[in-house]
Amino acid sequence: MRAAEMIADAENALRMLEECENEDDFRVLWIACMTILRSVGHVLGKVDHENKCLAASIDSWWKNLKANKDEIIFHEFIEKERNFSIKEYTFNYGEYSGCNLVIKDENRKTTFFSEAEILEGLYIPMVNGPYEGEDCRDVIREAIDWWKQQLQKIEKMAYL
Repeated sequence: MRAAEMIADAENALRMLEECENEDDFRVLWIACMTILRSVGHVLGKVDHENKCLAASIDSWWKNLKANKDEIIFHEFIEKERNFSIKEYTFNYGEYSGCNLVIKDENRKTTFFSEAEILEGLYIPMVNGPYEGEDCRDVIREAIDWWKQQLQKIEKMAYL
């Protein structure tokens, strides 16, 4: 699948984003990540769909995805963040301007991030939406992993 090839580019862009120390470069790499993540679906629907073995499973998968708004990583991150970045040139990540930021995970574990850690790029939170407070690079990793799972599902459906 050609869409699977894009995942490697998304992972490479994420690696560069994780190593980035310049705010302007970070913004450009963020746009690259968001564009690639959303483009996986476009390539899946346009290029990979031409493969007769995959076409029916791709159609079924897309229909299910569009009907299932519970796929938050796609609808509320991949699609929305691409739209914010490309169509509005706004960004849903940022710096926290306080003394400490407190994050409680699903196990009620509390983590404190100092302003210095945030400003050094060790923690760059999402500022709105269902991923608010999570490091933006962690959400990109989740999106990449989600796409990998989706492509495996499509291939499995196609070749059963």
